[in-house]
Amino acid sequence: MGCAQTRTFRRSVQSDELTLSIRGTQVESVQNFIYLGSISWNNDCTLHIIRRIQLATVVYAGFRTIWKDNNITVDIKLNLLTTCLFSVLLYAADTWIIKKKMKENF
Repeated sequence: MGCAQTRTFRRSVQSDELTLSIRGTQVESVQNFIYLGSISWNNDCTLHIIRRIQLATVVYAGFRTIWKDNNITVDIKLNLLTTCLFSVLLYAADTWIIKKKMKENF
């Protein structure tokens, strides 16, 4: 069994001096990763926010036939939008660190 899924993560500037090996295989060190959300060593949430927007766009596209269906009420469409799309878009938004430059770009 290898350690292909095992990686190290440090909440500081990366250093080539520190390495970790498991059974002779060096473990990759990463600067950010996605688990339930996204974590970055420098607290830059830009990639995470972009990823959330992309995931929400996919959800929106998946409901395309529902949005166009005139037999489905606006209330039901709004409920779907709120529960399915906004929950994907805003997952873990309370932990995002929004910087001034990021506000200008979005």
